[in-house]
Amino acid sequence: MWRTSWCTSWLGVADVAVLRWLCFPALIALALAGCEDAADSASPASTSASVHIEDSAGVRIVEYAGTPEVRALALADQPVYTHGTGPDDYPFASIAGSVLYPDGSAAVFDWRNREIVLLGPDGTFRDVLGGTGEGPGEVSQYGNIRLTGRGGDTLLVEDDWHYRLTLFAGGEVAWTGRPPMGDAVAGLTATGIDGSGRVLMASILKPTAPDNFRAFEEPWRPGHLVRYDPSTQGADTIARYDWLESSDKESLGAMDHSGEVGVAGGEFVYGRTDIPQLAWRRADGTVRQIMRWQPDWILTSEENWEPFITCMRTYLHTLLGPSATEERIEENWARWDYDPAGTYPLFDRMHSGDEGRLWLENRWQPACYPRRLTAIGPDGTWLATFEPPEGFLPLDIAGGRVLGRVTDEMDVQSVVVFDLVGW
Repeated sequence: MWRTSWCTSWLGVADVAVLRWLCFPALIALALAGCEDAADSASPASTSASVHIEDSAGVRIVEYAGTPEVRALALADQPVYTHGTGPDDYPFASIAGSVLYPDGSAAVFDWRNREIVLLGPDGTFRDVLGGTGEGPGEVSQYGNIRLTGRGGDTLLVEDDWHYRLTLFAGGEVAWTGRPPMGDAVAGLTATGIDGSGRVLMASILKPTAPDNFRAFEEPWRPGHLVRYDPSTQGADTIARYDWLESSDKESLGAMDHSGEVGVAGGEFVYGRTDIPQLAWRRADGTVRQIMRWQPDWILTSEENWEPFITCMRTYLHTLLGPSATEERIEENWARWDYDPAGTYPLFDRMHSGDEGRLWLENRWQPACYPRRLTAIGPDGTWLATFEPPEGFLPLDIAGGRVLGRVTDEMDVQSVVVFDLVGW
């Protein structure tokens, strides 16, 4: 399931540059190299780029001689269901994090109402979890709420204002816990759950981080991959990795490279956005697989810069409302770097899929709609791509379906689930 969140205005709406780190899961990476050539090669039928597969000291190496060309997925002509505009539907105010289960049921967080809405497999309203408060099963009035699905009736809710994890099973609270707090710059965020029920966590920038959080001597600030056991409230660090790149600037530019982490099939998957390589690490810290490819780099040219500016201008108007004056917008642009010879990140975020799949997301910026999602299998092979149509914001993919958010001409938001065709 995808780990999704929404940024609230208390984080400081004027600083859109920093919002890249406050609103979305922290990015994590580990560069791995030094594997010796060993064995055979193979070429999956779904790709045109040749691929070499070998085993090196017990680590599976998958290396493409280019960027694989795989099947393109599309939305079915008609949705499986829509929820939000019917007379008996829940009236969503602001759809944020969502989880789609393989049977079509869903859990949707409404940011403004601060409620987690449960929908049945046919899209009918089932129940509401939580509500605001301090008690077990309740969520904070402020801050980010992130949802992670596991199984058919379980939901992990991360509340960063309370710094609390809550696992719901069958609509009831199974456990609550508080992972380690971290330091002044970095906390921990849940990226998934392993087969033993332990929460896999990674570093995330704290909203209270100092302005000079990127000022450090090393080229990269390390983050941590952590395994949290709710039964003992204990946490084990299983790896360190490149996380944030050092800089004397307080803000982050559109082409800044960093690291990203996801969880697929109960394993960490990580990669740096300037290196065409992903690595699968088991929950005990050992590396199982490395996949590399030869990318088609996108330059931060004027041609590609304009869509980013358009996206961010729209986002600022939505975020700041009446206070989104041209002066304030230009003030934000001044905080962003623009290097016409630079390259955009190879990917932005990773999302967990069912059947051990990983979805790589590619956007101009986290505030923009995704340009492309790429599905990668547990064996490191590229499976398919999906380019969402305009106006459809995908929030989760499972069971051959995609759940997304749409907004009509009256600014009414709905949850829509489509079959994905073309597998």
